[in-house]
Amino acid sequence: IGEPLTIVRLYHALGVDPETGSYQFEDYNGDGAITSTEDRQWVEDLAPQYYGGLGNSLSLGNVTLDFFFQFKKQKAYNTLRYQSTPGFRGNVPVELYDRWQGPGDVKDIQRAYSGLAPTGGLGEFQQESNAAVSDASFVRLRNISLNYRLPGLGNGLDANVYLQGQNLWTLTDYKGPDPEQPSNTRLPPLRQITLGLQLSF
Repeated sequence: IGEPLTIVRLYHALGVDPETGSYQFEDYNGDGAITSTEDRQWVEDLAPQYYGGLGNSLSLGNVTLDFFFQFKKQKAYNTLRYQSTPGFRGNVPVELYDRWQGPGDVKDIQRAYSGLAPTGGLGEFQQESNAAVSDASFVRLRNISLNYRLPGLGNGLDANVYLQGQNLWTLTDYKGPDPEQPSNTRLPPLRQITLGLQLSF
């Protein structure tokens, strides 16, 4: 009550136990067990803090350069939200290869677990923990266009040669396919480059 609709309540991840290789979580109510109701007390707000864009058009003689940058400051679910335990068949994030393998290992990813062992299945808790949320801020060069107007054609004929690019560059520390649409089912926007000739008469 009184909080934004964009907040989520999560488990507080304490890393991997170096002796057992299992994920650990804070036991908020002190009952010796991690439960879905009373131990999800870590709060994250997934609403963007700010966002916007910056564009400009620069001209020199017959050459024009247009560009538009998009930016957003935010947190979002990362790859651990969708897969946090190595050992299952299927495509997994490359980060899961750097896992705990023996007593004394200090790793961020727990030991491999196939789902058949009686213990070790704490990946679902990790997926619902603050470890599955990270900085998803980004700056993206959304559009850029270089246009050259051919001079002196006469007879009411105009010609422009242009080179356009979309989604050419993204600056982010986000661990996932695309910080703009954080999900494991979406690919980043396609990078497109177009060379064209525009005639008008």
